[in-house]
Amino acid sequence: FKELQPKINSVSGTEFRGVTHQVMNGEDYLVASVWKSYTQVANSIVFQYSNISQSFAQISTFSAPGQVWGMSIFAAGVSNYYLLVSDYMTSNYKPGLFKWNVATQIFERKITLTTTSQSMSWEHFTVEGIHYAIVANTVPYTGNSDLYQFDASNEELTKIQSIGPQEAAQNWKYFNIDGVHYLALANGGAGVHTNNWNPTSKIYLFDPVTKKLKTPAYQEIPTKENIKWEYFSIGSDHFLCAVIFRTNRINVGNDQYSQSS
Repeated sequence: FKELQPKINSVSGTEFRGVTHQVMNGEDYLVASVWKSYTQVANSIVFQYSNISQSFAQISTFSAPGQVWGMSIFAAGVSNYYLLVSDYMTSNYKPGLFKWNVATQIFERKITLTTTSQSMSWEHFTVEGIHYAIVANTVPYTGNSDLYQFDASNEELTKIQSIGPQEAAQNWKYFNIDGVHYLALANGGAGVHTNNWNPTSKIYLFDPVTKKLKTPAYQEIPTKENIKWEYFSIGSDHFLCAVIFRTNRINVGNDQYSQSS
């Protein structure tokens, strides 16, 4: 790997907390989650790739404060692109659904959700042509995560299930193995606040018939302070990589789990 573009610095006093890539109408975009402070608001930023300069340049901003990780972007219908935002860093701005305006090249808020509780991240997935989105509600630390169904025809999110209690939920990851639908949850524990330094992350099965996650969890994995799952496959082997934030407040590392199909 080599650097293709000089580092893009955030505005002074702000930080990039996550960047999400999406191809929209044949063009490549990056959407950056920007954080300033618990009391000050910073706009998220959209960058577009130029084939001429072979680099990304800022084209627009939009108000979606409180982001920690990258946002979840998905397509539904013809040239309709949506973005799900969380609200962990501030309780003053609720999470919700944004829609990409092709003419202005700005994400515009369509839905505001008032029932989430300092959510950390969203995961979008489709099963049999139906759109779903699950949000990791982090606070209260023993709260539930919520599963929604998205209706593209009227652009509505309907909550269909609450899954919990969890242990400071951080991130959900969807993957499919041989037609079986899985959702892996990274539980962080929030040891600084709860003294729970050894939370258990979980893997659930999703049932397309009931449109819900099967409970109890299909598998529980002790992962200490897990903040993110990543799924990948090599040949017939399937892997989950857990990003461990810290172990006993000192070490940072990654654990890998595998399953042979």
